[in-house]
Amino acid sequence: MALAAFEAPGIGGVFKLRGLYDHEAALARKFPNNRNIRANIRDVLQKLRDLGEIQFLGYGVYTGGWRSPRGRGEVAQSRQEPC
Repeated sequence: MALAAFEAPGIGGVFKLRGLYDHEAALARKFPNNRNIRANIRDVLQKLRDLGEIQFLGYGVYTGGWRSPRGRGEVAQSRQEPC
């Protein structure tokens, strides 16, 4: 889950898959042997969703937290309306 350790500005709250794709070139430089960056991004998002750390809202839109890139702090809580 190297993407989880990658510092992506603006993550937290609502974010879009398209925004993560904007970091594809930087990830490709960091992991030159990975020829499936976009597929790996989607895989990491699915794993984070399954762990309950983010929520998929549909059409490439997610909400939730992201672990601090250097271990500073916890996963941000998603904002949900009270029942």
